Amino acid sequence: MKKSQVLELSNDSIFGKNLWNYTVFASWVNWYPDLFLDLITPKKGGIRLNADQRILLRCILRFVSIYGVFPRGYGKTFIEVLAAVIVAIRFPDITIALTAQTKENAAELLTDKVEEIFKYYPMLKNEMSYAKSSKGDAEYGFKSGG
Repeated sequence: MKKSQVLELSNDSIFGKNLWNYTVFASWVNWYPDLFLDLITPKKGGIRLNADQRILLRCILRFVSIYGVFPRGYGKTFIEVLAAVIVAIRFPDITIALTAQTKENAAELLTDKVEEIFKYYPMLKNEMSYAKSSKGDAEYGFKSGG
């Protein structure tokens, strides 16, 4: 669909006039999630991802399957959960799971990382609709249905 075709769909409202821009921005967020995070990072209290972490985040969101070997303390789980949060926001009704050695360990990892992500990127918390967390179970729902 060309830009002119999209704009002709509903040119009588502000939303219709900017529909093409919204579509391009949504596609850009999927392709460059690290730059999107730079846009929503607060001036105080936020973090900046390193170049290699940016590449990992882009790979996770761009490809169905990836393989990487990283050292301890690299931030693999943080980047993985961050990518899952972005995907859950961007794609309606998607289900994503995190696995670990035990169910309790996976729930604890997920809860810790989601809280850390919302601390560094508080705007993402506005997209969450509910959070259920207990000793062996953690579930987060987003306004998109993810």
